Amino acid sequence: MDKQDPYVYVTIGKQKSKSKVVNNGGSSPVFNNEELLLYVGVDDWQKGGKIELWDDDLGSDDLIASTNLNILHMMATNGNVRKDPSFQLWNGDKECGTLSAMAYFLPFGKLTCVVHSAKGLRNPDNWGKPDPYVTIEVKQLTAGAIKELDPEERNNPKSKAVKKILKDVRDSQADAVAMACSTKQTQTINGSLDPEWRAELSFDIVDADSIVLTCYDEDTGSDDLIGSATVSLSEVYQAGVSDSWISLEYNSKKKGGVKAGDLKLQLMFWGPPGSKFPQRPGSLEETFGDKGRALAGHLPPTSTPFGDSSENSKLLSAPGVMESSGILEVTVVEGSQLKGADSKLVAYVRCKVGPVKKAHAIKSKNVKVSRSGNADWSNETLSVPVTDPFKLEENGDVFLTVELMDDNTFSDTVLGTVSIPLKEHYLTKPASAVEATYSMAGGKGSGTITLSITFLKR
Repeated sequence: MDKQDPYVYVTIGKQKSKSKVVNNGGSSPVFNNEELLLYVGVDDWQKGGKIELWDDDLGSDDLIASTNLNILHMMATNGNVRKDPSFQLWNGDKECGTLSAMAYFLPFGKLTCVVHSAKGLRNPDNWGKPDPYVTIEVKQLTAGAIKELDPEERNNPKSKAVKKILKDVRDSQADAVAMACSTKQTQTINGSLDPEWRAELSFDIVDADSIVLTCYDEDTGSDDLIGSATVSLSEVYQAGVSDSWISLEYNSKKKGGVKAGDLKLQLMFWGPPGSKFPQRPGSLEETFGDKGRALAGHLPPTSTPFGDSSENSKLLSAPGVMESSGILEVTVVEGSQLKGADSKLVAYVRCKVGPVKKAHAIKSKNVKVSRSGNADWSNETLSVPVTDPFKLEENGDVFLTVELMDDNTFSDTVLGTVSIPLKEHYLTKPASAVEATYSMAGGKGSGTITLSITFLKR
């Protein structure tokens, strides 16, 4: 008979991670210091965790033994390592050996990025000026084996070594990586080569060593790339603050790297006491603790990057609803009695949250309007981000602006608009769908649009 084929399965709340199977590992399997990663959110840590050892079998696997994992003591300041290198395993009330393993809790640091402005942006349009916005991407929880590769190999998207490592860690790390990595964007500034966003984007950081800035021109259809840059986080980890102009570059097929303008970026970082960043460093990677940031005169942030005390007071006094970031799902049901200048009207719906001139628009597909003025969007759902609602507030509320647009060859026309307040019926009542019909007015057309709106809180 073959020996059992053990693997380790760890869960914390809804998060899970699985090791590779040790074929014929028997009663003394060796896991070669494989690293299992789990993302612990606010809904997970209170539920505790479990470590299970399973035997991989055809059909259904068999549980060998398990033990509970209490992470509360690891979450305490300076208590982020479980010092006992072994876990007693149990099957019911019977001892079933030990698992040699180290458990670490890696607390988040907070990175705040202020995308201030840009100058001299490259214009991808043949006529007019671009409508630029900026995305910031944070990639982290890179597999340890990838960190040890030389930079050229590590950053090569076609690297066979990288692809093999990613395949090996798919079950043990992929879920945590997906939760920890994120991309956020600023609002769009219409018609400018020298835009000013003053947009503040915040990220939870574990071990990111850089961020990627990308500037796009918002267009009908697909947006055009203006330029991008990779920014190292070493300076802000060390000093706590960073303020610089970043040169953007566009990779042209004919000319190679082309200068695409400069972007003013301000960074602030705060890490929990006793933790050095980036965490999980590679063997040649330098780390920085909070003592260095304190010596540089940077304490945990108590104000916005702009030092505006009135904004701080507003944030602190705002009700909980104004901290409810999430996604507003707008389902476009149908249009009725739609009219415009064209005899053969083709319409689409455009949605924005917050100040109209600054907000990024989400668009529906184009739909032909019948002679009777009806249009069917087949319940198309538009997902509109709602980030930091207190900054989106106008006249005591946060508004969803819905525009009915006439699709034209050269310049689209606004047929009508409606502004829908969100606080009372949506931000305070997440996951509750509200369907209503709205009259579209204030444009060069008329008619009604039926929408079903749901706010999904993060």
